[in-house]
Amino acid sequence: MDAIESGSLLQTVDQQAYLQGFDTLMQLFLYNISGGLMAPTDTNTGTAIVVKATVGSYLKASRWEAQPPGNGGHCS
Repeated sequence: MDAIESGSLLQTVDQQAYLQGFDTLMQLFLYNISGGLMAPTDTNTGTAIVVKATVGSYLKASRWEAQPPGNGGHCS
């Protein structure tokens, strides 16, 4: 994110960890414990491209993403 902000890197892809990881596992868990009655939903995780114009949101401290201690709120 710092490299995009400084102009050293043009873009990257936001991995959407919650949608691609945790939510997927929760849906499979619910499907299994319900005996197949609760079918997994079709979740569009989309493609989020991070560029200089949008990187500011990723550099702010957020309650949605854990921030490493001493990193000044910057994501790595």
